[in-house]
Amino acid sequence: MNLVGKIFVVLIFFMSVAFMSFAVMVYATHKNWRDEIVDPANGWKAKLAAADKKTADLQAEKDAREGELTAERTAALQALMKSENALQGVSKENDELSAQVADLTKAQTAASVAMSMAQKKYDTLRKDVDVLRADIKLAQTSESSQFSKATALADKLHVAMGQLATLTDRNQQLSLEVVRQREALKAGGQMATASGAAPAAPAGLAGIVLAVGASDLVEVSIGSDDGLQAGHTLDVYRGNKYLGRVRVLKTDPDRAVGSILKDYSQGIIQKGDNVVSSRQT
Repeated sequence: MNLVGKIFVVLIFFMSVAFMSFAVMVYATHKNWRDEIVDPANGWKAKLAAADKKTADLQAEKDAREGELTAERTAALQALMKSENALQGVSKENDELSAQVADLTKAQTAASVAMSMAQKKYDTLRKDVDVLRADIKLAQTSESSQFSKATALADKLHVAMGQLATLTDRNQQLSLEVVRQREALKAGGQMATASGAAPAAPAGLAGIVLAVGASDLVEVSIGSDDGLQAGHTLDVYRGNKYLGRVRVLKTDPDRAVGSILKDYSQGIIQKGDNVVSSRQT
């Protein structure tokens, strides 16, 4: 064997030793990667399953929280809409009450003006009546030639007295109406109903019974356009026979409904019977 051969042998020997050392080192650091993955206790597969389970739990918790948040938002929105609707209702009711107060104020003003005018006319007629009475006294002391003048003055006096009675009734009605309007304004816009007796029905009202219903109710052919009001009373006749009295409960422009007062009943009221205004209510 020559020198070159010996050199190659030595090199082969050292290379063998080096590769053997490398193999020993690789074996020493070798791991069973299958056990690392599938080990039920600490394997990566178990860790991955645990991580997936934790992720699923967190996702479920997130979905639940989002559902709760959505429900809370929906409830809050519904509560807000309900509050807005209630606010709109209160605002509308307030506007209606304001309009009613304004209408009542106008009605009170009109009633006050009408009462003032009626009072002035009443005072004027009262003065005229006093003058006419003085003239009548003078005429009665005059000679017989003044008899015709006294007669004319007496006629004027009767006319003035009739007008005075009518205006007196109207003055009382207007006074009661003003009181009702003031009470209605104090009550916040609701019409007050008089607790005492209603004013007397206007004199000279006449009509007929249109229908007789159950519970002693009757319908008559005169109404609010004729000056009839709830609380007025009407006497019922058939020819010259007095049958009884009816108290008005509700009025329409051309008719009214009333209840038969049993204390005054002297006969059975029927359709077609005559009704006239009563001076006592």
